[in-house]
Formats: sequence, C-alpha cells, structure tokens
Amino acid sequence: MKLTAKRFGNIVKNLPGISSISKVWNYHCDWEAFVNWHNDRLDFLDIRNERVGGRPAARLKKSSILIIPGYVEDNNMIDDARLDVSRSWFIENKILYEYTNDISEKEFIMRFNKSLYDYVCKEIDAVKYSKNQIPSGKLQGYFHEISEWFHLEIINIQDVEPFFELQYRKNVGGRPLGKSKMKTMKEDKIMELYEVYIR
Repeated sequence: MKLTAKRFGNIVKNLPGISSISKVWNYHCDWEAFVNWHNDRLDFLDIRNERVGGRPAARLKKSSILIIPGYVEDNNMIDDARLDVSRSWFIENKILYEYTNDISEKEFIMRFNKSLYDYVCKEIDAVKYSKNQIPSGKLQGYFHEISEWFHLEIINIQDVEPFFELQYRKNVGGRPLGKSKMKTMKEDKIMELYEVYIR
C-alpha cells in the first residue's frame, strides 16, 4: 500500500491543526513500551470512568506515530502532547510508522513537512480556482509557517521528496480553450473534405 495525496489529506484533516513538526516521539523512546504504558493508563482511566457511566477510550495501536509540532516544543508542552488521552497528535498509519523504522528522524521530519507544504499548496490552488472563492488567509498562514521552517533549517524545499507523489491531471484532449463547438465542428468538416479532395 502506498501513501497517496488523498490519504495524507485525511491524516492532516484529523490533526488539530496544520503546523510544521519538529519531533517524532517514536525516535525518542522505546515505542512498543510507550504504547503498552499508554494503553495501561487508558485501562486505569476507563475503570474510573465506568463508575460514572463514561465510554472506554480507544486503544493506541503499535503502528502509530506521535508528531510534535514546533509550537508545542517551543512552549514546553511535549508532556501534554505525550499524555493527551484524546491523542490529538497521534497518527495511526502503518505506512508512516514503517517510515520511522526505515529513515532517520531528520529525514522523516523534512519529508513530513514537505508533504504538509504540498498539501497546503494544493488546497490554496483549489480555493483559488473554485467558484465560491473562500478566503484563504488561514491557508496562507500555514503556507508561510511551513515555508519559514524550511528557511530556518536552511533546506531547499524543492530538494526534499514528500511522502506521496502529487498527481496532476493530464491534458486528455477535448476542445481547445476559446473555440466554440460549432467552430471546432466546422474546422473538422473542412479537414475531412480536404483529405477526401487530396485522395
């Protein structure tokens, strides 16, 4: 299975916000032990919640990652993100988890931020060319924040490979812009008659 732009878009939509990441917690601990500790903690909280009629929380899968955005690290809120029961910054995706086993943290962060950058650019383009013209000030803010991260790290955005390949629509033919259907039909008929005349 491959990580596509649509799958990555769904991952981003489930995050509490779009922000460049500065850490991936999988690289800083024994991940399997952390997942077991987190799930044991949830079991304890579920026992307390059963007394008041609460629902049990979903368990964390081992094939997940915990991303730490830059502003979380800057404000010393890493423990808040790590201990968050709602798991806001946890991403349960087997493909991204496999990447944490295959590549270094620095490369993972660069590629994840590049994927975020491409996602935001695609969303900005979609807003620009849509008919309802939704204001994209928030998207522009995300764009500048991610671009600034690359600038501060002295990394050329174009040199970084994202986790997914952007698929652009190919020109599949059809009537050229600016020509009416009647004019196109007329030109086709003239060419057809010309070919018959030459033979």
